[in-house]
Amino acid sequence: MALEPYRQLLLDVAELLFVVGVVAGFLSPLYLVMTLPHLHTFPWPLLISSVISLVAAFISLNCYGNVKKRKLIEAGFKGVIAGALLIATGSLLVGFLVLVAGIISYIYRRS
Repeated sequence: MALEPYRQLLLDVAELLFVVGVVAGFLSPLYLVMTLPHLHTFPWPLLISSVISLVAAFISLNCYGNVKKRKLIEAGFKGVIAGALLIATGSLLVGFLVLVAGIISYIYRRS
């Protein structure tokens, strides 16, 4: 395979992209807390989106740990799920980056 010499570099990039997913996932509920006093009604869709974003952040954190431990199959599978959840909450760029990290982890699953 043409990318085999870059295996470690790509796995490091996957770790970094999972960390980006963790940070973005934890920032979404912070946005809810900051905007809540300025709203006249309770924003149920924003609350649901924030909960899903938190779940995706915890999954991304787990994926980061799995890549560090070289459990790449788990990191790849869960990373794709976390990326899809982030895309569903409206964090398109971050969700796409986590999705790419999951795909990279799954591609390099063999030792």
